Amino acid sequence: MITRSTGYGWGTKRSAISFEKSLAPTAPLPTRLAFTERLDEFFQDFAVAATWTPSTGGAQQSAWVILDAPDELLLAGQYTGILSTEYLITLEAAYFPGLKTNEALRVDAVNYKVREVRLVDDGKIKQVSLSKV
Repeated sequence: MITRSTGYGWGTKRSAISFEKSLAPTAPLPTRLAFTERLDEFFQDFAVAATWTPSTGGAQQSAWVILDAPDELLLAGQYTGILSTEYLITLEAAYFPGLKTNEALRVDAVNYKVREVRLVDDGKIKQVSLSKV
């Protein structure tokens, strides 16, 4: 049994809380629903075409990717600053296996060089930082 205070200062009332009941649920828990991700549907609406030919040799590969190119203000001073664009693509991790730094990539008919490849969250999606060539 646990006792807790229900007021402040002198004349504080005390009440008792009993934890004698079982904490087990009264009804059975629902079974987990099967969930299958359809990443291709996610990329279908917002994607642009990308192609990559591995530098180690092999056939050219294609994938749908989401291209982000936000501007970022770097080294901002009182009257000056440098405006930079951070190019980033997001795609299913199964595409472009073996893609690594300094590889050439063509996204939406523009040539880029890979700066960094990283997996996101559960590893089913990856993001690739790019530099425009």
